[in-house]
Amino acid sequence: MAGGFRRFVVGVTVMLAISATAHAQQPQPTPAPSAAKEEAQRKALEELKRQLEDLRKKCEATKALCEGVTLLARDLLPAVGQYQIVMRDGVRADTFLLDTHTGRVWKPFAFTALKGEPEVWILQQRLDSEEARTDWEIRMLLEGRTKEPGPGE
Repeated sequence: MAGGFRRFVVGVTVMLAISATAHAQQPQPTPAPSAAKEEAQRKALEELKRQLEDLRKKCEATKALCEGVTLLARDLLPAVGQYQIVMRDGVRADTFLLDTHTGRVWKPFAFTALKGEPEVWILQQRLDSEEARTDWEIRMLLEGRTKEPGPGE
């Protein structure tokens, strides 16, 4: 019987504590603002509205400036086509054909065994990932185009 009474007392104590906490957390009614306080709030609100309008005007000006720069750039800069011939500092051996849309690259190749030594563009393989590198190594091994690693390699 003593254990049951003790639980009862603990339960009542906890309920009273919760009730007191809930009562303390209830918002207290705020007194009506005075005329001076209302005037200060009105002025602060008007200042915020003015600042917001200034910010809106600055945003519109920035947008117009960006649009103007974009139009100017279109007029002044040459249009970039899909294919560009790229050369490093005028060195003919470092000339490439670049597809600006896909990133594929070709290098010129001359058929020296043919009359007139015609040149063609040969697509260069890219190894952009470990998987692509592994696939390429397997293909080269199957085609017999690689040498076996020597001792210490």
